[in-house]
Order: sequence, then structure tokens, then C-alpha cells
Amino acid sequence: MRMSQTAESAPRVVVCHTVRRILQCAAAAVLLSAVGGLAGTWLGGYGPALLWLGALAAQAALLAAVALRALLRRAPDLAPKVDAVAAALLRAGALALAAFLAAEWATRSDHPLPQREWASVDTLEHDRIPDPLLGWRNAASYRRIHEFADGPREFATNSLGFRDIEQQRDPTRPCVVILGDSYPLAWGSGVEDGMTPRLRADLPGVQVFNAACGGWGKDQIAMSFDRLARPLRPDVVLMAYLVLPNETSSPLLEGLRKPYYLLHDGNLSLHGLPVLFHQSAAANRHYYGVWQGQRIHGPRTALEFLIDTLRDSSTIVHRTCPPFDWRRIDATGLPPIDAVESAILAQLRRDVEASGARLLLALSPCTSLLANARDPVAAMRRHVAGYHAVGIETFDLTPWVVEDWHSCFNAEAHPNGVANQRARAALAARVRALLPARR
Repeated sequence: MRMSQTAESAPRVVVCHTVRRILQCAAAAVLLSAVGGLAGTWLGGYGPALLWLGALAAQAALLAAVALRALLRRAPDLAPKVDAVAAALLRAGALALAAFLAAEWATRSDHPLPQREWASVDTLEHDRIPDPLLGWRNAASYRRIHEFADGPREFATNSLGFRDIEQQRDPTRPCVVILGDSYPLAWGSGVEDGMTPRLRADLPGVQVFNAACGGWGKDQIAMSFDRLARPLRPDVVLMAYLVLPNETSSPLLEGLRKPYYLLHDGNLSLHGLPVLFHQSAAANRHYYGVWQGQRIHGPRTALEFLIDTLRDSSTIVHRTCPPFDWRRIDATGLPPIDAVESAILAQLRRDVEASGARLLLALSPCTSLLANARDPVAAMRRHVAGYHAVGIETFDLTPWVVEDWHSCFNAEAHPNGVANQRARAALAARVRALLPARR
């Protein structure tokens, strides 16, 4: 009788043992998810994702336990097999977790957490400072030596926050104001390698102001016209920037909050104001993530890499390009400008012309385009057609750098003195043609 009871209780023992193991797995998943959520500043925007995945795994494990219990009641002879499968799954899960942690550690070694001098992901305490309307802007009267891959470069701004000479507007002289991102700012190069001193030398008698700021999107550049350019009463507004793939108006850029536009029934609406910042790098890193497919700088975890790989192979960093070009461009080239970007630039053109000035876009290709497109010149020409469609005149740097583009870009993937020297005469001629005739 006792042997019979023992034989009958054996499957129950196995079932309880299996259920206990499954529950242990569920508890481990919940614990791991909770730790991932608490470590959100380390894992960026994927802390909440890990918490959600862990909770989902725990629910699945509990449902599996209930299903197994019902199954083994009907077929107790399957208990040893179920126990063996559960043990194998536990071992596989442990190995997968160990592999993930190893990959995570290796990835962290290659992509360290942002350092304090990386202003794009820091508290904006150095060459850029928070701005409630533009997101950020250049700090005024700033001077510091920045270390780049090409060597140290001085970065200095005047009393207006421009990386430019100190000057006051002379109303008796024509005026050109340069707006833009890190391309006209000559990021990674000396100020003498940028377009500003060349334009000033090639346009005698014309005042040239450089109001560009690193990291600005086209929406911020357009917004800076009222803030920085209009008070100077320019005759020509030269908007210059690097053309990057899949760039659109978004509330995040380089991991920082910024104003952005939405388009409804053909009308632009501005959002995200005032722009607020946290005063710690860890808090700012909380906003890292993906917005409309945009990959930003900063820590890149193994989980992020896996998700990017599965979602879209074009988001994987192309190893032949400098790290600035965070999104690879394939042989087909650039996508056309989107409707929001088109509306932003069309509105800027109207605002500039209403002030009595002329607008010219100076566009530099990114190194991904030059490295991967079959015909970079044709690809840029197709892209630029979108600007022409809204009545904007453009100047394309691509023909001057396409042949030996490696020598025309610095280690930060920005046009250097060679590129600006090659295109200086043509750019000056285009700007000169827009200036009012002298009396």
C-alpha cells in the first residue's frame, strides 16, 4: 500500500519540483527587470523596456506553470520529460543571460558613458548653455582648448556667443549672417579653416556674422533667425548645415530636449516650449532613446544593437565612416526632404524675404553619402530638388569634395579647410549675387 502511494506521489513531486523551478524563473525575471528599471540611467531609455519584458516573461512563466500542472494531472508519465526540458531551459537561459551580460560589458568598453567634456550629452555647462526657446546656444565669451582626433583646437566665442570676431553692426555696410549647425561652426577644425573668414576676405566691404551653433537641427536653425539674425538686419541669410539621412523635426537631438514642429493640415505648430533641462548628466541620459528611427550619440547597449539589427540594418553604424555619421546611407543615396522640413524652410524663406533679405542654403554632404552612394553628386541633386520646389536657392558643396573626400573632412566628419578653400570662390559668387547693388 505504501509502495503504491509512493508511486502515485512521485509524479506529484516532479510536478511540484517543476512548478517551483518555473516560479523561480519568474521571480528571477521580475528581479532582473526591477534591477534594469532601477538602472535606467545606465541603460538609457531601455530600462523601462527591460522592466516590461521581465513582467511579460513572468506572466508567461506563470501561465506555463498552470498549463503544465493541468497536463501532468492527465499524463503523469510525462513528468520526467517535462522536468528534463525545464532543466534544459534553465541552463539555456542562464547561458543566454551570461552571454548578454558579457556582450553588454564588451559594448560598454567600446562605447563608454558620456564624459563631462562632451557638451552634447552633458549639462551644457561648457561651450553650449541651455536656452528655453532654442534648446541650447553657444555660451558667450567662452574660450577653451578642445581635444579632437586631429589634435587640440581652440574654441572661442565673442560677446554675442558667435564663434567669430568681435564686431558691431555697421548699418552703412551690406551684411551677411550665417546660421547653421556644426558645419559653418567649423567643428573639429580651427576657426581659420571655416567658411566665415573666407567669405569675409572674398566680400570686401561686407560684414559677415557667424551665428551657427553645434548640434542644431534645421528647425532650431530656422527659429534662430528671429533671435540672432533679424536684429542684425542682414541683406543675405546663409543657412548652412550638414545633410544627414532621415533627419526630421523631433523633440530630441543628440540626447537633449529641443523645440520641434508638427504639421497638421498644412499648418506648422511649434511644440516643446519652454525647453527644460535637468542639471545632471545622469538625468539627461534618461532621455536617450529612439525617436522616429533616429539614432543618437551616447552609450549603446547590446540590447540596443540587437533591436537595431532586427529592426533595420541601415541603422547599424557603418564601420568605414567616422562615428559622427551614425546612420549608414546605402547606394541609393538620400531620401527626399519630408513635409515638415519642407514647410519649415518655406516659412523661413517667407520670413527672411519679409525682412528685406535673401535666403541661401549651403549644404554639405555627410561622409556616409560620399562613402556609399553610387553617385553622390546625383544623389545630392535629387535631394536638393526638394528645396527648389519650395523656392529656396541652394549651394551644394558635393562637387568640390567628391573626388577625394577623405582629405576634405576632419576626424569629426566635418568639412575642413581643404573643402572650404575649394568651394570659396563659388560660394562667394553666389552670396555676392544676392547682395543689393551698391549705390
